Formats: sequence, structure tokens, C-alpha cells
Amino acid sequence: MEPETTAPEPVETKDPISLAPEKRKIKKAQDTRLEEEKVKEREQEERKQEEQELQKKIEERKREAEQRKQEEQELQKKIEERKREAERKEVQRREDERKKALAQARLDQIRAENEAREAAAEARELAAQANAANAALAAARADAARKAASMQGAATGTTTGRAAASGIVAQTYGKTAASRINEFWQLPDTRSWDNSLASNVVITINKKGEVVRIQFERRSGDPQFDQLVEKAINRAVPMPPFPALMTEETTEVPCNFNVRELGKLR
Repeated sequence: MEPETTAPEPVETKDPISLAPEKRKIKKAQDTRLEEEKVKEREQEERKQEEQELQKKIEERKREAEQRKQEEQELQKKIEERKREAERKEVQRREDERKKALAQARLDQIRAENEAREAAAEARELAAQANAANAALAAARADAARKAASMQGAATGTTTGRAAASGIVAQTYGKTAASRINEFWQLPDTRSWDNSLASNVVITINKKGEVVRIQFERRSGDPQFDQLVEKAINRAVPMPPFPALMTEETTEVPCNFNVRELGKLR
């Protein structure tokens, strides 16, 4: 007898587990991570680009600042150059004015010297003419005096000795009068005097010692010099009175004045 076999109990079957969701989850996570990395890379790239742009702007502003600084330096340099040029022109202008003033002063000096020479030449010419006229007048007076003396001697021989004595006394008196005038004869040193200046004067003095007339037989040509001659004569008044042997009312004392001293009687 064959053993009785029992049928095996049926095995409960389960549905197979699907891996698709897990894979999708993994893929989604990978995609998310990849996307995040891309976003991060974009952000880094954007930051890098922003930094580059910022650095570019900084460098651009730096270049602009350097350019402005250079332009300011160039402008300052031009200002200083213009200032130096203005100073140079001012110095040159002053130098030109100084040279012009010196030239004008020299021209004025030359003109004044020429005028002085012309005036001196004219004065010398006039003095020469006056001297010639005075010399002729003196010669005529001397001739008349000689003739008068000759006629007087012929008329009265007894008065000859007395007249001779009176003439000697008159000559001595003339020297005394000239010596007194010489005490007052001086030229101020406020200007220079030409050594050739000279004046011939005939002074008429009365018996009281008063000067009654001053006659220039020859003037110096220098008005100031001649004025000082008259001043010296007037300051010497009164002159000494006439000696007893001088019986005339007046006497003429001729004197020569020059730059150095009062000359002797002529």
C-alpha cells in the first residue's frame, strides 16, 4: 500500500518590490544636487564677474584720478610758467625804463653842456667887445689926462711938485683901499668857478671914504661873479678918509678882481 501523500500547502506569493521609486528619488536628489551646484557655480560666476566689474571700475576711477592729478599738475606748471614769464617781462620793462631814463638824462646833460658852451662863448664875445670899448675909453681918458697935466704944468710950474706929491699919496691911498676891499672879497664854494673869470672895476671914492660910483671897465661874463664884486666893494665901505695931502674931492681906484684874489691896482 502506497503511502498517502498530502498536497503541499500553497505558498502565499507576494508582489515583487519595485525599485523605480527609489531610483527616481536618487535621481531627483542627484538632479537637485546638480541644480544646486549649477546655481552655486552661477552665483560664483556672477560674484566673480561683479568683482571683476568692481575692480574694473576701481581701476578706471584710479586712472581718472591719476589723469586729473596729471592735468592739475600740467595746469599748475602752466600757471607757474606764466607767472615766471610775467615776472621776466616786468624785470625787462623796468630795465628798459631805467635805460631810457639814463639815456634821457645823458641827452639832457649833453644839451645843457652845449647850451652852457654856447652861452659862455657868447659871453666871451660880448666881454671881448666890452673890453675893446673900455680899452678905447681908457686910452682916451689917459690921453686927455696927459694933455690936461701938460697944460696945467705949462700954466703954473709951481704946482708941479705939489701935484706929484699928491699923486704919490693918491696911489698909496688906492693901495690901502684895495687892501680893505680884499678883506671882503670871497667866492662861495657852493659852485665851481672858472679860473679865467676876471673883472676890471674903477671905484670912485670921496674924501669921507664913501663909494660914490662903481664902474665896470670889463665884466667877467658871469653875472653872479660881477654881483659878488659889487658886494665886496659895498661891504668895505666906509673906506679910510683921504690924507691931508689929498686935496681933491674924489679919487678913482682901479681894481682887478679874479677867482683867486683881488688884483693889484692898475
